[in-house]
Amino acid sequence: MKRSLTAPLIIIILSLLPAMSHATEFKQGVHYQAIDNPSVTSTPTFTEYFSFFCAQCYRFSKTFAPVVRKKLPTNIKFRQVHVDGSQVTNELSKAYVLAERLHKDIEVETVLFDAIHQHKDRPKNIEDVLKLVTQSSLNDKSYAQVNSFTVNSAVAANRAEVKHFNITVIPTLIVNGKYQINYSSLKSEQQLIELVTYLVAK
Repeated sequence: MKRSLTAPLIIIILSLLPAMSHATEFKQGVHYQAIDNPSVTSTPTFTEYFSFFCAQCYRFSKTFAPVVRKKLPTNIKFRQVHVDGSQVTNELSKAYVLAERLHKDIEVETVLFDAIHQHKDRPKNIEDVLKLVTQSSLNDKSYAQVNSFTVNSAVAANRAEVKHFNITVIPTLIVNGKYQINYSSLKSEQQLIELVTYLVAK
């Protein structure tokens, strides 16, 4: 008795449909653009330039960032650079760099974003920043390092990076110092992972 190949073929096609439906053909000018003045990173790197005062950055921290940390291929480094320009935002930049060095960045990020956007507790001076940051496990003694040479040097390097890329809109997402992602084109967290992976491989 001859067996029909139709049914197995249909099953195979149907099993592929979900993957096909999620696959995106990424296009320059739509999903990303090449940076005119690239600063190519030595290793695969995905960088978010953000501000704690930015509502869109707050939403990114609650939606995209956790998925990026969990699902981004391990060979790709995820960086977050705080953009500043005032006394308070400068202090926030230093606080965040210090938190990164003490491996408390995710905790401090959550405390600051929630204070500003959920509780409307917007820091107005350096003392306010200290009060908010030390609501995390980053205590007063640890925070004393915020004015160290190491922290100030890292913040200065980040500012030079922001100036080099002429970042005026946040969040700005850059891959390998070569490609800027069109944030408004993103439909899902998974699409962001796929796009970053695609750009790293270019």
